[in-house]
This record gives sequence, structure tokens and C-alpha cells, in this order.
Amino acid sequence: MFATGCGVPPRAEALPSPPPLAFSLPGARMTVGTFSVRGLRRLMPPTGWRAVASVALLALAGCGGGDTVDEFRPQRLLVLGDETSLITDGTSAYPAFLEDGETPHPMAGQIIPAGLKYSVNALDPVAPAPEQVDNPPTGPIDCLRNRIWIQIVADEYNFGFDECNSDPAGTPQRGVIYATVGARVADIADQVTAHRATSSFTPTDLVTVFVGQHDILDVYAGVTAASQCRYETRDDLGSAARTARSLGEALARQINAIARSGDGGRVLFVTVPNQGATPFARQEPTEFNRRECLQELTDAFNAGLRTDVVEDGRQIGLLAIDGQVEQILDNNDRYGFDNANVTDATCKPEAVLPNCTTDTLKYAASNDDYLWADDLHFGPELHDLLGDLVVSRIRNLPF
Repeated sequence: MFATGCGVPPRAEALPSPPPLAFSLPGARMTVGTFSVRGLRRLMPPTGWRAVASVALLALAGCGGGDTVDEFRPQRLLVLGDETSLITDGTSAYPAFLEDGETPHPMAGQIIPAGLKYSVNALDPVAPAPEQVDNPPTGPIDCLRNRIWIQIVADEYNFGFDECNSDPAGTPQRGVIYATVGARVADIADQVTAHRATSSFTPTDLVTVFVGQHDILDVYAGVTAASQCRYETRDDLGSAARTARSLGEALARQINAIARSGDGGRVLFVTVPNQGATPFARQEPTEFNRRECLQELTDAFNAGLRTDVVEDGRQIGLLAIDGQVEQILDNNDRYGFDNANVTDATCKPEAVLPNCTTDTLKYAASNDDYLWADDLHFGPELHDLLGDLVVSRIRNLPF
């Protein structure tokens, strides 16, 4: 049993996003103060700042005389979503076009090497220097470095992924990636079907769901006026915001179904960060406030998701990463980023993801100096933040 109420009412529609290191629990919010995540990670051992973040949740569990949480220890990690949660497996080809759908991909039709991530890939520091490291990276990639968020979660439970298997014997790993490049909400059903083809959801499965960015961008592509993006409340919103909200509601239904399926998987879902704060949004035309439009579409999507999902804390848990990213962007100096680091991408334009490596960064930048890898995708720092927050969240949920 987990005490979560503490006399705090449930989250109302369109409440502001949580403050830094705020964790959403059914009927309550708890916050660890504003401090530098990056600074703590440099000063503490790997689990140090996670432990600090966990203190707030454990304190919350104690208020009102609740029982202590029995820590959930998953036996499998099942990953649903888009390329933010993907490690390439060496079987797929580069698409015909880049993300804009118009520019031909420079490697169209060629097989994407295994072990790449849609972020900044680390080159093996002890291997011979390659002749070419960008399109595609021909140098040896060390997929165990510059971990993406699902690797951080998997490492917490001594899991791995076949796409990046450190076991010399090649033993199949207990992390399974169903995420696909460019996935939308509608694709989650196919990913669930792919899992059910060989297995079922069990109470010892941790299922992560992180999707919605491409849905929001699809809706945004059809916007011609700011009024279409208006999002005030569930009943006061423009046509584009209404579509975005309905997509969030559709994802909520998928998440609820996973938790109810079979014996029920334990689902941890992640909200979509503000798409108006990406480098992509900052480059958009300004005939109206397109950044605000993207933010309102993101808010509408997340509101539909959060309102309709059955967030009971027993089978379904939430991590509101949108609030965490917003705090870093609004207070970047506190987190050790200068203004360029939160508004620009670190990868050179010609190093199209997933081909960006530590040798293809702008201005010889360190990959931990920038939030964004390219105009839309997380760099290693945001993956670190998300992975560590997810681990702390799972530790304190009554799964």
C-alpha cells in the first residue's frame, strides 16, 4: 500500500508543468529543490543524485502514515515508442527522405549499421581512428557509451539489449525494443501486436511508452493560423489543438489497454517535451508565433494523455519530462548551460541522425554541453536526465 493523497487534490486540467525534479503521483506532487543536475552528477557517484531525488518520494510515502513501498524489480524491459527509444539493429535501411519529407537522404537505401542511436554516438576511444565518421559512421561505435535513456533504465536492473549486447557469449538480453523510427501514436498498437506475437504482458514487465512528438509535428504541419493552436481548457481550444488532444487521449487508451492485458504489464509513460522549445521551432517562420503554437499543441497532447490515462500508481506511472526540460530552458544558467547550448543542436548538419558521432560535433563541442543532438532529438544530457528520473520514479511506485 502506498500513501499518496496527503490531502492534496488530484491534478486539475491544464495545471502548470511540475517544477524541477518534480514527480507526479496520484493526487500529489513532490519536489526536490532547484539545483544543478549536471553539477551533482559530476560531484557524486553515479547513483548519488538519483538518491537525492528519491528522498522526496520516500518522504511523500511517509506522510499520512502510509506503508513503505516495496521496490519494484522488473524482470523484462519492453520499450515502445519512436526513435528516441531506439538502438539500431543492423536490419533496416536509411529512408528515402529526411524528416522534412522532401530532402533526399544522403544514404537512402543503405543498411543502417547496428548499435546506433538517434543522438550523439560515442566512438570507441581505443580503436584505430576511422577514415570517415559521419555518413555513415565507419568507425567503431561504442554503443555502451553515451547511453540513451532506456539503457540507463536497463542498466539499473542489469538488463541489456540485443542491439547493444556487452555479453561476450551473445546471451539474449531481457530488454526488448519495439520502438520504431518515426512512430506515431497509431503505431503503438502495432508494437504491442509484435510483442503479443511471441509473449504476453506480465506483472514483472516494465513497459516504457514515449511517443507523440511526430504526431504533434504532423498536426503542426497543417496549421495556417495561430487561432488553430489555441489551448485554454478541454472545451476552449482551436481545431489543431483539439486534434492534438485527441491523439493524447488515444495514447492513453493504448496505455490503459497494456496495463489490463493478460496479467498486466507495469507501464511507465513519459510526456512529450515542449516542441516549441526545440531548435527546429526556433528556425520556423514568424508570420505568427509558431513557437507558442507548438507549445500549445504539446500542452494539448499531454493534457489528453494525462487526463485519460488511469494513473493509479499500481500498474501505470507517469514521468512529466516536459516540466523538467522547461525548467532547464528557463533557468539554463543554473544547470550549467549557456544560452547557445539550449537553443542550438550539437551535431553538424551533414551528420544526419543516427550518423552523428563525437567526431561530428559543431565547434569541437563536448557532447554534454548541448541539450539537443539535432533540431528535434535529445543529446546525451537530456537522455541522462530522463533515464535517471525514470529510475527514481520506478523505485518509488507501488508496482
